[in-house]
Amino acid sequence: MLTENQRIFIRGFEAFQHDRKQLHTVIVTFVRNPIPAVEVQHYDKDDLEYQTVKLLLLAGDMYITNTYSSPSTPLSLKSTNTHNTRDVSDCWGDVSARS
Repeated sequence: MLTENQRIFIRGFEAFQHDRKQLHTVIVTFVRNPIPAVEVQHYDKDDLEYQTVKLLLLAGDMYITNTYSSPSTPLSLKSTNTHNTRDVSDCWGDVSARS
């Protein structure tokens, strides 16, 4: 189990990570090196959390929004403040790390 001061690391990727100490959960977005990226938004309230990372690409910026809610909570993407809703795809997953 990850502790409060541990960071998730995968070689060749930059990790944008936020820990929810009271709930013992973490949200993380991995961006492949050497793609330049910055986190532009993080929202954490009640059972909804999302993180937006901007990729600084030569062809133009791309925003990735990583959203998490507990499995018992219905999630509406309308509640997230995404930058560009022109191309929307959903990828859902819940990864639990246990040692």
